[in-house]
Amino acid sequence: MMSIFGIRKKIKQALGIPQPTPKSVQSSPVVSAGQSVPAGVSTPKMTPPQPVTPSDNPKTELSEQDQKIAKHRRRTKVALLKKTVKLGDTASLGDLHDLAEKRYFIAHKAFSDLMEEMVAENLFLYDWGTQVATITDTGKEYMHTHSKN
Repeated sequence: MMSIFGIRKKIKQALGIPQPTPKSVQSSPVVSAGQSVPAGVSTPKMTPPQPVTPSDNPKTELSEQDQKIAKHRRRTKVALLKKTVKLGDTASLGDLHDLAEKRYFIAHKAFSDLMEEMVAENLFLYDWGTQVATITDTGKEYMHTHSKN
């Protein structure tokens, strides 16, 4: 029997949520306020983590599972865009969340990540005040390009 943590891991993998990777621990010099780093000693630079998202191009070198995840994300994006068009080019966040959760099993954090990704790709414009998403011309083009129909 699989533990709840094993199930969570499988769900996160299926939804394309990046998994933390163990990193080796590097010791760095401890410097108090007002002190400078000794000459010849380098300090590690902090870089923000890069999001790991499957590509929309299934021809890249992705594993079979990653290709399935990318396909699922594309289908979900197209469904959210179609729902928005059906509702008059704008949709409430609640309407989109319900569709993603009930039909595509994407909820909460994964849905937030997906919406942020879609806004970053300029598929949606999102108004924080009214919590309404508006489809863009880029979103309509994406919908027609990636739709089966």
